[in-house]
Amino acid sequence: VQFIIDTVVLALEENPDRKFIYVEIAFFKRWWDEQSPAKQASVKRLVVNGQLEFINGGWCMSDEAAPFYVDMVDQQTLGHLFLKEHFGEIDPFGHSNFMATAYALMGMDSWFFGRIDYQDRAKRENQTTLEMVMHPSASLGSSVDIFTGVTRGYGFPSGFCWEHNQDDPICDDPRMEEINVKSRVDDFVSAALEQAEDLLPGGSMYTDAKHAANVTWTTKTDDWFPYCDGSATYDPSTARIDTNDGHAQWTGYFTSRAALKRNVSGTSKQHVADDYAVHLQRGSDACQASMAGALEQLSGAGQLVYCPKLNESICEATTLWTEGNISVVVYNPLGQERVEFLRIPIGASGGVSVIDATTFQCVEAQIVAESTGGRTLAVEAALPATGYSVYTLVAGAGPQCRAADTSERRLVSPSGSNSIQNAMLRVVVDPATNQLAALENKKIGKTVRMTQWWGYYIADGAVLRAVSVLIKEVPCTIEAAKECA
Repeated sequence: VQFIIDTVVLALEENPDRKFIYVEIAFFKRWWDEQSPAKQASVKRLVVNGQLEFINGGWCMSDEAAPFYVDMVDQQTLGHLFLKEHFGEIDPFGHSNFMATAYALMGMDSWFFGRIDYQDRAKRENQTTLEMVMHPSASLGSSVDIFTGVTRGYGFPSGFCWEHNQDDPICDDPRMEEINVKSRVDDFVSAALEQAEDLLPGGSMYTDAKHAANVTWTTKTDDWFPYCDGSATYDPSTARIDTNDGHAQWTGYFTSRAALKRNVSGTSKQHVADDYAVHLQRGSDACQASMAGALEQLSGAGQLVYCPKLNESICEATTLWTEGNISVVVYNPLGQERVEFLRIPIGASGGVSVIDATTFQCVEAQIVAESTGGRTLAVEAALPATGYSVYTLVAGAGPQCRAADTSERRLVSPSGSNSIQNAMLRVVVDPATNQLAALENKKIGKTVRMTQWWGYYIADGAVLRAVSVLIKEVPCTIEAAKECA
């Protein structure tokens, strides 16, 4: 990035007709801090002249699907504060519906991105509907409508990938037989001109031209999920999409490494993800120390120990606890009340009671067995907005507040299968495997037998092996439901 900005600024300074747009402020700030006052003044002139334009203006170009909305807004604010400090007020322009709403509320009047499902792209390219007006919020109405464009994506021009494809390198040494600098430059200019014919969107000039055209655009109200990469063609005469592949589903991306993606943008190589994790952990550690001190003073619960691995059923403070009582403080950072189910690994072997430390009322709870052999206490916690609740766990307490203990027994139906049901459906679970065994539609009297198994994918270079959770359905009559179960 350093060399990109160096050469771009030099090129802009040499020719006032040249223009460049820049997005991610985190990298720009690192470059800016290393520049002399004279160079910084030159860059400010480029901004004033309209040659250098900051679009979006966020600290990063955040992923538009996975992160929590508060983090999206915070990183956007951080980037805008830097630009306001050094360049004055800015006029930035831009796949979830929230992103369209957020950008519109931030004052942006256009939103561009490159990644949509390949079948959707094939149809929109054929119907020339890659540009539209997003109407993302029924409650806010037209006040958050935003002009939206799908670009050709991003990446290297064909023939210029030295990371994966081992394309011909550029050799500019006249003493070498392999000298190819002229042909390589010609190829690159040709690729740039091909894309320039489409007048690639992204800057204010393009958006202004679109608004001035006074065209009636199609609208879109839903989000852009799910994603799948592939290639397809659209036949308008039959409204049929012919697809050649489409195994690169992105649904798993949104669930893997969820904690990381709630805070950090997009995809990355492993060493980059590791660096993100280090910075996030440093910030988290600093926040934990501050929060622990505040909650100790407010709650009066004594010295607190943070349990960062509850998602792995690990918390030494509660698993080493075997007698007496212990306080659990739960903090809610959101601006609204929440009801959450806490899963607390416990070491106490007998009965456990849960008491609200504020009201001294019993709190409903349940002890469940873990596959590792341990026990987990599940507690329904009511949490105030931007506040905390304190619960007292008492080991060996009497029956009045004792948590229901299901860790050593199974609820087995007379037929030998676990099942749950309502007025419409009955779900049968195999007691030996705890997997789905059958589903009965009670209204029509039909039972479907199910065999469930799990799969995963292995990324092998450019080859993606399909992944899914598969359910095999075998219909059977209600009379043979016992066999199906």
